[in-house]
Amino acid sequence: MTELPMIVLVHGAWGSPEMWDYVIDALPSGLETRVRVADLPTCNCASASLFDDAQHVRELARHESVILVGHSYGGAVITEAGAGLRSAEHLVYVAAAMPGVGESMFDWLTKRPVPDIAMEFLDDGRSVLDVADLDAPYDEVTRERLGRVRVRPFALAAAMDTVGSGRMVIGAIYVPGRQL
Repeated sequence: MTELPMIVLVHGAWGSPEMWDYVIDALPSGLETRVRVADLPTCNCASASLFDDAQHVRELARHESVILVGHSYGGAVITEAGAGLRSAEHLVYVAAAMPGVGESMFDWLTKRPVPDIAMEFLDDGRSVLDVADLDAPYDEVTRERLGRVRVRPFALAAAMDTVGSGRMVIGAIYVPGRQL
């Protein structure tokens, strides 16, 4: 039997690895693949960048055949990581950002309608998202899941980093933002 590529799941800004728990739990039993979940440096360190996040994802892949899956800001991360990762077979964007080469998350977001986001700005350059006061079109299931996971401060400077590596010619799938 051919071994399936490893899957690396990448959370978004303010996120945490456990945000992927319900996805991992829903994977078919007996699936012959390994799953790793990123813990992005930008949600752990005020001075971290998009490039630190991309390097973390590349290290998780460890030169194995891999499918990178990103949500929200995680889409920018997998775009940058995938461009420098020869073993990447597919990029999967789940309600995720897909900034182009030379475009930052900030650039990408300002070209689209964005709901009001209730956040607090910290003195160290990070922000904290107030999930309870989030004006986003989430259904009850998603809101309940958000209430159960850790939402962490995010290094805002990473939103200004531009995707610079260019895209490799690999398969990409975009899953729109709705209940999966």
